Parts: sequence; structure tokens; C-alpha cells
Amino acid sequence: MEATRLRLFRGGEGETSGNSPVPSQVIRLGDLFPLLARSAEGDATWLRGLEAAELRVSRDLLEVAKAFSRCRPPETRRPG
Repeated sequence: MEATRLRLFRGGEGETSGNSPVPSQVIRLGDLFPLLARSAEGDATWLRGLEAAELRVSRDLLEVAKAFSRCRPPETRRPG
């Protein structure tokens, strides 16, 4: 089975630099959430490697995320 390779996109809208691919894949957030939650819970290396990555979202989703972050205190990790 061929391994899937993740690519990190860094650039502005419609911006391409040389041979850098423009992200064109679509994934439902409902499919992505469980993967992110499980990876965060397990402290997955690949997820930590993407912490500085940017994700383009709609203005509505950004407003909801900001409002939610102000209403709920951030979770703190317990010492392991």
C-alpha cells in the first residue's frame, strides 16, 4: 500500500510559487474533527508539526470559532 504524503501550503489566495501545489482537496469538517481530536489526545507528532500551518475558513466559521474561544476557558494539560 502506498503511503499518503501530506503537503503544507504556505501562500496567499491564488498565489503559486514555482512548482508549489495550490491546495485543491476538500474534506468535510465532520470527517476531520475526529482525526484531529484523536491525534491531539495522543499527542501525535504530525499534528504538532502542523501547529504553525494556516487554514483558510469562511468568515462565518472564523467568527464562530472566535466567539467560542472567548466563552470557554482553554483546556489545560495534566502533567503526565
